[in-house]
Amino acid sequence: VKVPMMFQSRAMKYLNDSLLPCQLVQLEYTGNETAFFILPVKGEMDTVIAGLSRDTIQRWSKSLIPSQVDLYVPKVSISRAYDLGSILGDMGIVDLLSHPTHFSGITQNALPKMSKVVHKAVLQFDEKGMEAAAPTTRGRSLHAAPKPVTVHFNRPFIVMVFDHFT
Repeated sequence: VKVPMMFQSRAMKYLNDSLLPCQLVQLEYTGNETAFFILPVKGEMDTVIAGLSRDTIQRWSKSLIPSQVDLYVPKVSISRAYDLGSILGDMGIVDLLSHPTHFSGITQNALPKMSKVVHKAVLQFDEKGMEAAAPTTRGRSLHAAPKPVTVHFNRPFIVMVFDHFT
């Protein structure tokens, strides 16, 4: 199966983890989002997933090293809609869907009744997002550029997206 890939060669935060069998890069996106692209060693996905924890993420965040990376990532677009009715009910928010609700700041209608609350999540990585993540750098160096590390996401991998507001 041929998968459309994106390529970038630039400085980014990189780690070849010595405790878990994986490599990862951190990409900054517009706004306040950061993504970890985690590439387990072939056959070690379960080991990496079992090792994921708050401590692991904090360790990675502190251990990432600015490096020159040749990065190959497949174009990804995933979306899913979630009916939040039962989730809101589990949180104790039951009146929102069962009774007319006061939304005077949103509508002129007196006490409209909501029938459904849906959240749609979209995860998309394409050239536009990759370009938005690429920082602009300027300057000259008298030293030879280090040989870039090649990270090729050509097998199952993990993406973790963080919103720094939450």
